[in-house]
Amino acid sequence: MRSLLKASRSVLLNEGATPKYGCLMAMVSGDESQNILDTFQHIVNPSDLHENGYETEPHVTVLYGFNLNFDGNQLQDFCAPYLPIKAHITGISKFTCPEYDVVKFDIYSGSLVKLNQKLKDKFGSEIAPSNYPDYHPHLTVAYVRSGAKFNAKAAEQLIGHDFTFNSLLYSLPEKQGRISIS
Repeated sequence: MRSLLKASRSVLLNEGATPKYGCLMAMVSGDESQNILDTFQHIVNPSDLHENGYETEPHVTVLYGFNLNFDGNQLQDFCAPYLPIKAHITGISKFTCPEYDVVKFDIYSGSLVKLNQKLKDKFGSEIAPSNYPDYHPHLTVAYVRSGAKFNAKAAEQLIGHDFTFNSLLYSLPEKQGRISIS
């Protein structure tokens, strides 16, 4: 089913930066999504949050970097055969950005890795070069101030958890809308 959504969801504490490129995301849905969001609140102390706050829309980025003029509707037929996608949470870690750190769950999914590569192969000329050529699927928990700690004990309830992505969401550049793929 194709649906173009006009509104973008904001981050809990602040509307994040406007992405300059399109992004394809595997979306966590339903009760599973709420369970994950509830867990996020116990992993990161609110006093450690960066202005972008907790992630409010649990997802794993499949591929970021689609150019401004890319027709996201092409993804419907291309990606549908890859659904559903199985994934497994293997651990929790963080990475550092210039302005903040990102707390994330590490994800194992051969299907996500395969889809990422197939997208690069098919649409490579319409994807901006990346500073991160190796794909490492992850589920963002929160954006925190540099050097902030996270509660690994609280994350344990999700580590080892298997889940299934039944839909993908293509977020157009510059918050121009979204296309749902299921």
